[in-house]
Amino acid sequence: MRVPVPAVLLLLVFSLIPIEVGGVLDATLETDTQSLTTVYFSLGGPGWLRRAGWEMLEQAHDQFVDVFDVDGNQVLSPQEIKEGLNVNYVGCRFPPCYPTLTVPNPLFKIPEPPNRYFLQEFGFTDSEVQALVVKATSERTDPIRGQAKIDARDKSLDGLVLFKEFFSTFIASDPCLDGWYGVTCSDQGRVIGLSLQSNQLTGIIPPDIGNLTLLQGLHLGSKDRSSLSSNNIMGEIPSTISQMFALQSLSLDHNLLTGTIPDAIGELTSLTMLDLGWNRLHGPLPNITRLTGLSRLYLDHNYLNGTVEELSELTRLEEVDISNNDFEGDLQAPLLGLPLLQSAYFHANPKASLHAQFSPLIAGLSAQYANNLGRTSSSALVQDKAALLDLYQSSGGGGWFIRFGWEEPLSDPCLSSWYGVECDDAGRVISLLLNGNNLTGFLPRSVGHLAMLSTANFAKNRLQGSIPPEVASLNRLRYLDLSSNQLVGGVPSALGAARELETLLLNDNFLTGSLPPIADGAWTRIHNVNLARNRMQGSIPPSLGALRSIQYLDLSSNLLLGSLPGSMGSMWSLKELRLQDNQLFSELPAQWAGMTELRVLNAARNRLYGRIPGAWGQGMRNLRALILHSNRLNGEIPPSLFSIRFLQQVVLSSNLLAGEIPSSIVQVSNSLALLDLRDNRLSGNLPSSLANLSSLLFLDLSSNMFSGFLPDYFNTSSHLLYLAQWGKVRLASNDFACPVPTQGAARSATCSTRNCPLDWVSNGTSCVKCSPGYSRGRGMEKCSRCMQAGRKEEERVCAVFSADWQRVMTKQNETGAAVKCILCSEAAALNLYVLPELDAQSLPGEPAGGAGGSQHDVLSYNGSSAYPDGTRYVGEVMLGAPHGRGTMTSRRGMYVGSFQLGKRSG
Repeated sequence: MRVPVPAVLLLLVFSLIPIEVGGVLDATLETDTQSLTTVYFSLGGPGWLRRAGWEMLEQAHDQFVDVFDVDGNQVLSPQEIKEGLNVNYVGCRFPPCYPTLTVPNPLFKIPEPPNRYFLQEFGFTDSEVQALVVKATSERTDPIRGQAKIDARDKSLDGLVLFKEFFSTFIASDPCLDGWYGVTCSDQGRVIGLSLQSNQLTGIIPPDIGNLTLLQGLHLGSKDRSSLSSNNIMGEIPSTISQMFALQSLSLDHNLLTGTIPDAIGELTSLTMLDLGWNRLHGPLPNITRLTGLSRLYLDHNYLNGTVEELSELTRLEEVDISNNDFEGDLQAPLLGLPLLQSAYFHANPKASLHAQFSPLIAGLSAQYANNLGRTSSSALVQDKAALLDLYQSSGGGGWFIRFGWEEPLSDPCLSSWYGVECDDAGRVISLLLNGNNLTGFLPRSVGHLAMLSTANFAKNRLQGSIPPEVASLNRLRYLDLSSNQLVGGVPSALGAARELETLLLNDNFLTGSLPPIADGAWTRIHNVNLARNRMQGSIPPSLGALRSIQYLDLSSNLLLGSLPGSMGSMWSLKELRLQDNQLFSELPAQWAGMTELRVLNAARNRLYGRIPGAWGQGMRNLRALILHSNRLNGEIPPSLFSIRFLQQVVLSSNLLAGEIPSSIVQVSNSLALLDLRDNRLSGNLPSSLANLSSLLFLDLSSNMFSGFLPDYFNTSSHLLYLAQWGKVRLASNDFACPVPTQGAARSATCSTRNCPLDWVSNGTSCVKCSPGYSRGRGMEKCSRCMQAGRKEEERVCAVFSADWQRVMTKQNETGAAVKCILCSEAAALNLYVLPELDAQSLPGEPAGGAGGSQHDVLSYNGSSAYPDGTRYVGEVMLGAPHGRGTMTSRRGMYVGSFQLGKRSG
């Protein structure tokens, strides 16, 4: 019966004999655990999907650092170890003891003294100490620090190495008893299985994995060979794998392994299954003739080369897949004599002889398979079918929604009408329409062998992996749609040299890298390119300007940087250009006026700056929508922009545009449906031509600096009144003159206090007179007991009660109490109560002459300026504006007569 590790640890403490104790608990138990610990941290354990039990290693590491790493640099000095161990041993009669240690350490159960002095103090004999010294100094690297070295000539007891000797071997968490995920153990407590398939493993396989000498199964690949739920292990296969003499099953498929297959694989004579497929391995096969028990061998989708004659020695092979490599010679011949062979795949090896194209091989009967093709057995036809079969296997064919014909590998793809496959009269595949068919897995490189393919539609599936560069070798390809998948990696640069391509749709994936440069003479027929909603980086290549036939270009929602190439102005066939949601930093090129066929230009949410070129209005005569919002554009809106006859949408919001709305907007009165100019710095009066926009469906002029009284057409235009009912007219946050209508199309408009007479403030729609005793001077926004006009911030004065000023408390009413104006800084220093300034909402009562009454206040300014522009008015008012009889003097002259809420009525 197996002895629990913690119990044995206590036995080791009192025996004082390290690791080699009596054979009951030999080094292999600790070695297995140490090896698993190294595997965990080398393969990104904290990021695994499933890691039950393993997470104890992280907790132990953190607590270990908390206890010993005094200076926090994660490198333990001998002094730190000495101090840390003193906590456990000073005053401790029978170690291990934790008299003052409040944080337990679950990883290292029995810490030991780091030097001879402490060992001798607790009864260790010289002979015992010397044995520890010899053993410690024989190991030259400390696993905790990694770089800690010991001089072989120095026979003194090194604290770090001795620390390793005790600490790294006594681990409280047991991978077998505590049920670590994916770990299988024997009755004797040895690790015999490690299955971490599809668990988001990353990093490099550590050489220490070879110390799991009794391992029978090692599975670090994918749970399902047709699935993409794989790992991402990099680097080479360690040669120490040869130490696993009991290994029967090894799967490292669907990773990113590189290098050659090590000769050590050939020494695993107990292997029955070997899967290294879907990696980046290269070079020839090692000598595997000793693997006589091997029944399943998968080496597909790598870059392996050379011949495969030695496969003929593997007499127990039942399944073999060496497809999609660079093997040479006759790949069938070594397999024909294998008595147990049930299936063999060896297609897509372009350097192999003709026979190697007959795949799969059923029961070794290649001649029968060739006869069952039902058509001419030319190499081209066989190559097409081999590529289709590989596509079916690689993309999870068993899970396709529709797979008619594909499930019969001996049938003819053309004569049997395989779903989505179209052939020409010669039996060559010319079209694949498998969009929306639940394709998973990878797109195999062998698709590049469909030499006559002109249309490939794999959109709206769940394909992962990268776009195989072999696709670019399809010289007849005109239509390629891989949109709405889960593809990663870059766009193959060779695609930039395609000459027949007309449509390239790669949008809605996870593609990265830069846009491929366009080779001379390439993409001459292209008319639709869509790379939207990816993660493309870099700049827009100027070579795009050579695409004279392109009509639709969508690069939106990426991470593109740099400037807008002026050369794109030569794309005179372009109808839609979408560049929104990138990080482009550029002025708008005036050369783009050459896009005479352009209908839609969307470059919103970038970092574009400068002016809108006036030449655009002269050149883009067919523009329907100009969408440039959320940039940094400045200057005025060019009047020529509204000379574009069919302009329907203008969205220039959230920029820095200034000036007035051009009166030329009347030229698009019959076409303009959407005008969004919000959040700019536009100013001046609203042009009367806005009333003539009969096709308008949405108008947003909010958050600008428009001024003056709102034109009458906002209350008289039936079209604007109708839009206002649905909230489609927005005029808020401007500088209109008070009052503004609270009904009709202008009900969203606001006026500011700066448009009210002195001693009046705005409530947003009209002017309200300050309360008695309060006033508002020029430049002030609120009514105050103290005049602030012309004062700097540090000179501001505040109103305080005179009694408070005299240090006598008062409970008088604020309005009636005597006040004194002193510097606000002084009031704060004396901690005096400051009378608040009042805005319109804080003032009592209704605005003068409000809805509830007909009384008119009479204001006389005694020659002072009533309005910021110098206009003077003496007469009657209502709602804070001239109303009734009065005299108004402005720079335009003097008017004496009647007013209707600010407008002359006589």
